[in-house]
Amino acid sequence: MKSFPSSSLRTKLLLLMTLAFAILIGFSTIKSFNNFETIKQDQQAEFKSASSLIESEQHRHLAQARMVAFIAMNQIRKGLTPKDCQHGVVGTPGLDPEFGQFSIADTNGNISCNSIPWLTTKNVADENYFKKAMTRADIGFIDQPEHHTLGQYHALMARSMRDDGHVLKVILVAMDFSWTKEEVGMIHLPASGHLLVVDAAGTVIAGSNNMSDWIDKSLVGTPFYQRIVANQNFGDWGFGGVPSIIQVHQFQTGSGSMRVIVDIPKVDLLEPAYHNLFINLSVNLLVFSILFVLIYYGSNKYFLRRILSIDHAAKSLAGGVLTARVHISDGDELGHLAQSFDAMADTIQADEAKLKAANDELSRVNRSLLTLSAGNKTLLFAKTEKELLDRICQEIVEKGGYLGTWIGFVGTGPDKYLHPAASYLKVNDEATRNDWQNAANELDPVIAAVHEDKVWVVNDINHETVHSHLVDHATKFNYRSVIILPLHLAGKPFGALIIASPLKDEFSGIEVEYLKETASDTSFGIDMLRTKGENVRLTYLGEHHEQMLREGLEDALRAIALTIEMRDPYTSGHQRRVAELAKVLAQELGLNDDEVHGIYLAAIVHDIGKIQVPAEILVKPRRLNDIEYSLVKSHVTSSYEILKDIKFPWPIADMVHQHHERMDGSGYPLKLKDGEILFGARILAVADVVEAMSSHRPYRPSLGIEVALKEIVRGRGTAYDEVVVDACLKLFSDGRFKFE
Repeated sequence: MKSFPSSSLRTKLLLLMTLAFAILIGFSTIKSFNNFETIKQDQQAEFKSASSLIESEQHRHLAQARMVAFIAMNQIRKGLTPKDCQHGVVGTPGLDPEFGQFSIADTNGNISCNSIPWLTTKNVADENYFKKAMTRADIGFIDQPEHHTLGQYHALMARSMRDDGHVLKVILVAMDFSWTKEEVGMIHLPASGHLLVVDAAGTVIAGSNNMSDWIDKSLVGTPFYQRIVANQNFGDWGFGGVPSIIQVHQFQTGSGSMRVIVDIPKVDLLEPAYHNLFINLSVNLLVFSILFVLIYYGSNKYFLRRILSIDHAAKSLAGGVLTARVHISDGDELGHLAQSFDAMADTIQADEAKLKAANDELSRVNRSLLTLSAGNKTLLFAKTEKELLDRICQEIVEKGGYLGTWIGFVGTGPDKYLHPAASYLKVNDEATRNDWQNAANELDPVIAAVHEDKVWVVNDINHETVHSHLVDHATKFNYRSVIILPLHLAGKPFGALIIASPLKDEFSGIEVEYLKETASDTSFGIDMLRTKGENVRLTYLGEHHEQMLREGLEDALRAIALTIEMRDPYTSGHQRRVAELAKVLAQELGLNDDEVHGIYLAAIVHDIGKIQVPAEILVKPRRLNDIEYSLVKSHVTSSYEILKDIKFPWPIADMVHQHHERMDGSGYPLKLKDGEILFGARILAVADVVEAMSSHRPYRPSLGIEVALKEIVRGRGTAYDEVVVDACLKLFSDGRFKFE
């Protein structure tokens, strides 16, 4: 399973969106439950407020009832009559209008005076409130009489009137609890909530609408009320037998504790919170879905698809598909990145094309040199003209990697056609070889090459439109490019050499010159065999063979150096100038002519490995970064790899390989020291530094010869050989050398 950092951008985006959604859901859930707590607290606050109001109103009514009892006692002492009793004490200052009705009972419970309309009984001796009033003094006992109007919430307060501890009368004051219904109505409850106002006897004197069946009924005996009275933990189960939030407010009255009880099912309190949570989750899910679709398709269209296009193109380019491009023209950052990538890919493709062309050119030069060398060996050892021509044809094909060769001579008769003398075709079929030998003499370009004394080159048969016979011939023998070279005898053309290749664009530039030299050597060999005889030929070749090989080799090295400098015009002539200084230094140091010549040739090609370095780095108009500099440094090893298999009379490959080594081991690439470095390489090192610092470079102007000489003085004995440095300083101080 991939880790998050290595997962795709699309996966990261989806994971981040999911995380954001989860956080949003968490906040919504917390908010919803906080809302539940707020609802619960609001309900508790409302209940507390209403309960306190009920308590306050109860105390006010009790105080009013006591005042009525006190007034009634004073009136009795003043000789209250039944008629006055019927008027009650209504209108007494400080007394609320709804108070003032009372009755007077003797010690036997007989009513002697009554202003309470709903009290119809004549004797109250059996009532609890009367019995309590008879036994205790100065305490008013509130109770509901057994005979009252249902639902009117009537009650009586009984208080004894005494004299010297003896009960004289019992005052009964009417109390109307209708106000509790109004107070209960002020408390806002859910539809399934219950509210009860219970007096000291456990009778429900008021309640919410859904508790009307319990009005005037006693809760005594119910487990729910028993737990409340016992002040026990009544748990979460409410009056209706379902999980509930239960609140009780208890206060004291004249006859005991009165309680206000609220019972609200939890589901009714949680329902708004759950509803809000559901709404929030639904809205969040909808928003998340919309954002998901927009971000998914939007990012896919405007972001991910373009990144994947760039990624695919980059992988293709890294895999060698140089034509890989993104082709995004948008003006945003990704568009600019894509355009920069395409521009980079164009540059890489162009560099690769240049490098391939340069490598192809170098390959052709090496091939031509091998062909030329093989031809020269054939000249040495061939004893007959037939042997010479057959071996020349075979060596050109096998050493040069061509498809076929053909040599023909002009006949002695009046016809203009050439007669085949030798041929070689890289096929296994003998019949095809015979056809090859006999089918070329009548080709127009072959005839023209001899009679017009010119070299004919066709680098792509597919584009040849003039000589149809040549096209047919190429189609038959499967070659794509061809060169036809005239052979000369006594300064006049007398034959032709045909070289065919299966590849196009095989014959151009330096390779043509070397093949012309091969044709010239072939003509020379024929002439020698025909006119000078065996001894003369061997003598002449023996005297000139080494010179011919050396001249050909030196020409090849110069051509290679010229190829390198064509890629780097800013350092054009650098190798030649280094070679001139190295040659004079070697002479100044007393080396023999052969050693001097070897050092000179090594200097001519000491930077041949730069053909592997991209041209853009070589001509970069500013300082190179570490990566670019490491690529430039690799040219030393590349030079060695190119030269190591060419058999020189001198250690040219090793001198080139070591020309950036330093005496103290600080150079590269082998970190050689002192005697480990070839003396020729030490000369090259000093000559290379002096020429480079005194010449212009793409990233700086010339530093001048004085700065260059100070550099080798600074490194004398540490970086550079002391003897070579001293010789170089003497050459410049005496004025015996200066760069052209």
